[in-house]
Amino acid sequence: YCNFSYESNCTKPSQPLVTEIICQTMQGPMGLSKKDRALLGIISDLERKMSELMDSDTFIEYEDLLNFLDTSKNCIEKVDSRRKSLSFRWGLVNHDFRNLCDAASTNFHMIPDRVECHNEKLAERLSVDMRKLEPIEGRTLDHDQVRSVVMDLRNRLVIAGAGTGKTTTLVGLAKYLFLCRKV
Repeated sequence: YCNFSYESNCTKPSQPLVTEIICQTMQGPMGLSKKDRALLGIISDLERKMSELMDSDTFIEYEDLLNFLDTSKNCIEKVDSRRKSLSFRWGLVNHDFRNLCDAASTNFHMIPDRVECHNEKLAERLSVDMRKLEPIEGRTLDHDQVRSVVMDLRNRLVIAGAGTGKTTTLVGLAKYLFLCRKV
């Protein structure tokens, strides 16, 4: 049985990859049509790409997220199209396959939230190391400053008013890179 529900946007699926349940899904009197088997392959490929994106121990750039969504758009459109068919809505499709299609669609549409959560959790974990380096210029950095320092992204934009600690944040970044990242 294939249940890919999430407790929150931050959790990973606790189920095996689609490729591990293909054999179970195609068994029985209500096997899959040739078209649905092809769609199963598309879902499997999409799930593999999602796992590659989310299983990294690095920050996921916004550009990488957009690239993933763009390259996967055709796949999810095929899944969503199948989910809208009459036979699908009337329950004339293999139950496990139907659950799998529903889960694939839901998971795909949750990717932006999951990426944001992934990056937040990683920043929170790395901020522990940053806190050991304080004070910076005699000051303790606030949550947003620490987050800005530890997020390993190609581009950073720090917008703040005069006297709010932009320079202190940049000094903290230099100290973090030098002492923690050995750059």
